[in-house]
Amino acid sequence: MAWFVEKRGGSRGDAGALVIRAQAPGSEKVVLPFAKENIECFGTVGEDEVFALGAYGSLVIVSCLSGAIRARGKSDIRFAGLFVFDRGRKLAIHKKYRLEIWSVAPLARLHSFRYLIPHEGEDWHLSELREEEPENARRPRPFVPFEKGEPVETGHHLIFSYRDEIKAFDDSAQEFRTLGHEQGFYRIDTCDWSARIIPCSANSFDYLDVVRWISPSGRHAIRTCYDSLPLAVGMQVLRPGKARVPADHADLRPDGVERYGIVLELWRIAPDLVVALCPTARMLEPREICCGPTAARRPSTADLRAWKTFVDAAGGANLPQADMVPVRTFHGHVWDVVWEPGEEAFWVVFRDQTLRRVDLEGNVSALIAFARWTEIRDGGFGIRQRLYFPKLIFLPDGKLRFGEDLRGYVRFDPSRMATARDAVLIPEDEDAFDPPASDKLVDKALRERTFVKVPLASNDPADRVAALELLADIFAAGVEPLIWGDKLRILFVGPKKRQSEADFFAALADDDVKEAVPALRRAILIYLDNIKGGESDQPWLDPDQGIPALAPALEALIRLDGGAYDVWRAFMLKRDGEHECHLGRKLHADHVRRAGRGTDSDVAFGAFVVMNLLWGGYGAKWNMFGLIDDAPRIVDAESFARLVMGEADILQSRLDLPDADVGNWIRGLGHELKSDDAWRMQARAAIERDPRFSIQS
Repeated sequence: MAWFVEKRGGSRGDAGALVIRAQAPGSEKVVLPFAKENIECFGTVGEDEVFALGAYGSLVIVSCLSGAIRARGKSDIRFAGLFVFDRGRKLAIHKKYRLEIWSVAPLARLHSFRYLIPHEGEDWHLSELREEEPENARRPRPFVPFEKGEPVETGHHLIFSYRDEIKAFDDSAQEFRTLGHEQGFYRIDTCDWSARIIPCSANSFDYLDVVRWISPSGRHAIRTCYDSLPLAVGMQVLRPGKARVPADHADLRPDGVERYGIVLELWRIAPDLVVALCPTARMLEPREICCGPTAARRPSTADLRAWKTFVDAAGGANLPQADMVPVRTFHGHVWDVVWEPGEEAFWVVFRDQTLRRVDLEGNVSALIAFARWTEIRDGGFGIRQRLYFPKLIFLPDGKLRFGEDLRGYVRFDPSRMATARDAVLIPEDEDAFDPPASDKLVDKALRERTFVKVPLASNDPADRVAALELLADIFAAGVEPLIWGDKLRILFVGPKKRQSEADFFAALADDDVKEAVPALRRAILIYLDNIKGGESDQPWLDPDQGIPALAPALEALIRLDGGAYDVWRAFMLKRDGEHECHLGRKLHADHVRRAGRGTDSDVAFGAFVVMNLLWGGYGAKWNMFGLIDDAPRIVDAESFARLVMGEADILQSRLDLPDADVGNWIRGLGHELKSDDAWRMQARAAIERDPRFSIQS
């Protein structure tokens, strides 16, 4: 059975979901592989399993039949690519300077490579990265530049492309030496992990992309070249990527005439490992390179330089017969290239969600678009519905599947386009459309997994208190497993309906359930004891609105017990100082407006809030919410200065801050206290006696 894997979600605070589905409708299974990592890459492995690799190296194998996670692992490579080989029995996790080999059943890491070591002749060995090896900052960094693009498997070899200098470790000299290759391939023998470097033997243009999109047999590869050939529109010369091509330009209606813009080069990897550009088409005349076939303009210096590069690469001036450069050009930016399984041709996916087929002789098919996503505007293609990550997949029956996880996929027979010469727009009633997975299905799975569910027998005060005690026990068992992405959300589940935490805690305060205060304090304090806090480690309720997790619980506590500043202070000391200000601005403003100020504790906590916000980088004023205006009727000037300095001491010790930071804060207070008023003058004088007042950063 053919299984398809789609990714959903993965935005801020959402680790993302996988949807596994067969071609039959209603077969979707939603899998949530990671709680805190976005899904970096995914795909099928074997006949009935899929893999998912997280951004920070977490790896899972999932059963397609049950949707259950069969195995978990942890790679040391972040933001990596993954390639399945050895008939689905092994995985290659790779980034630019690292390569790990894993077995699938059982899921286990077999090798971790980083170094290239000379072996015999032109062969090299990949050396294992030893965990106990000490880092030496003075030693040159070893470069084994595996590109993130997908490699291919040919027999017991893996072929990777690279574009970087290579440094190999010489055991005899105990140092790294540069091989000097800037672009080419690695061929890695998976039997003994020897490596052969295959450099590219020729260049055609400057500003070349890496040679990639290797064919299934490893005999060919494709490279894109941007900004190398001008695109002529009448007398106006446009460079791809730097100017918009008009929608009615002739490239949008292919007629067999060669035009120039984005260039694709077809490269051959011969059995003797000589890599060169393949001969498939006649060379371009210098005038055509410079201006296009209809334009009349003298070549510029840059144009002549590009032509000289052609001549030098071919080794002579007899370019039309030279066994070198195939230049095929296309409109628009190239998003992806997909080889046909038989390797007779490859398909080009453009960024404007159109397709073209190109065979190895350089013959170009019609430009294919789908009315589901595209429409005709002024004689050219326009976008009706944007595909942000278009994918092209070959099906076992020879048909193609094209689309995107969030928009759905069309299935079509490419053979019907073989003889078409003009652009083809396939109408909606002629494509076989697979709609995207139901949002309700994905949302339900996320809701069931990502919320901490607390049973609530009824809304009686005793049952609410019992629910809070249970929540405290859940936090005591560990907060980390409860966090999904960077969110921690609670759902109170009653016999008839569910209550969000915002509704539950708001009702708790509205109903003045004061007997819940001890349990509420306990739940919040246990939660704070079990989180690290700070930037990237503070869980959120709503990161887009800047509301931290359990903020509704703290607000309910403050409304029920206005003097619970110890809990509030502990909460703010664990906040993400740079990104969260809800506790200090919104919550504190509401509290002052509702309860006012009347005690020393109110003044002291007001000073704490100001300095806590200043610590986070917010431009808070000392008279925020009337702190300085209210203080004279509550405390004398000396007491006010003492309270402020006491709160500064707490912040400095808890957050390990330098004296200069506190000095900056209290100088700001001194500036706001400048006045002829006796109380303010006395308070300012008392603050200036603190030695930190004169310390500047």
